[in-house]
Formats: sequence, C-alpha cells, structure tokens
Amino acid sequence: RTEPVTPVGQLEQLSFAATVSLSLLLLAAAILPYSTQAAKCLWITGAAAQFSLGLATLSLLIRGPHSPAILTPLLFLPLAGNLLGPVSGIPLGFAGASWLMFTAGLISWLTLLVLLFGRLTGFRAIPAEKLPSMAIFITPPALAFAAYLELNHALIDFAGHLFFFAGLFFLLLDFAMIDRFLRIPFSIRCWSFSFPLA
Repeated sequence: RTEPVTPVGQLEQLSFAATVSLSLLLLAAAILPYSTQAAKCLWITGAAAQFSLGLATLSLLIRGPHSPAILTPLLFLPLAGNLLGPVSGIPLGFAGASWLMFTAGLISWLTLLVLLFGRLTGFRAIPAEKLPSMAIFITPPALAFAAYLELNHALIDFAGHLFFFAGLFFLLLDFAMIDRFLRIPFSIRCWSFSFPLA
C-alpha cells in the first residue's frame, strides 16, 4: 500500500512539472523564427500547462496551515514561471493571455518572495542539500525584465530598470553566498544553478 503524498511532496512534484512547461515556452521562443505554427502549438501547450501548475500550487498553499519549511525557492518555477509567457506570446499575437500570465507571475513572485524571506530570517535555514535552489532567486526578475520588454515594445522605463536591477541584486546576493555553495557536495540539486542561465 502506497503512502499518501504529503503537501511537501505535492509541491515538489508541481515544481519539477513546471520545468516541462517552461521548456515548452522556451522552445516556442527558439523555434519562432523558423515556424510560427509550431511555435504557436508549443506556446499554447506550455502556457496552458504553466498557468494550470501555478493555480494548482497556489490552491495547495492557501489550504494551510503549513510549516514555513514548505516554502523553498523551487516554488518560483510553477508560480513565477508565468512571467515567461509574454516572451514568445506577444510576438505570436497572444497579447491578452500574455498580460494575464505576466500579472499572475508578478503577483505570485512578489508574494512568494516576501514569504521566503520571512522563512529564511525567522525560521530555520534551508537545508544544505537544498541550498543550490537559492540560485533560482535570479530567475523571476530576469523573466520579468524579458517579458516586460515584449509587453512595453522594447522600451526600458522605470519598471524595466527595476526588474533588471532586481535580477542583478539577487545575482550579487548569490555571489555573497559563494563560500556556502562551494561547501555543498555535488548532487542532482546542483543543477538548480543552471536555471538562471536558461
């Protein structure tokens, strides 16, 4: 008889499932110059999956109460991952859906950011084996910047500068933690460092 999946396990499953939907959105952007139709199919599939995963994650979180330990940077993938939608959604003509994804991603990112900092400063630290996930802090502002450029017709205004320098701030924060990162034994979780590069 299998054990029921705990909320922590469900959130981890949703986070890793988001890597698939995010990959579809990235593929849509990559293939757009070569095939608009293929890019549209990839974008619609990826956007629908990503938005659904974000809703499922939020729905699970607000059922509460949960231990603060349930909050990890991996949750940025299903929640803030919606910020990736406009990058190829706007060129493909999905303006309304792109704005919806951007708004949902922005609200989710900022909300989770506050909750995570509350957990990190007022609760126990993230376990060493999960520390590589701290690199994911860079990803939401980077996605927000790229998405905002598409939504704002490549005009970098106050909001654009805000997203760009927020990403730079989190990059510098990770550099400030480099001594802790170097002490982590290599494991599959170390691939979290590659998310900001994507």
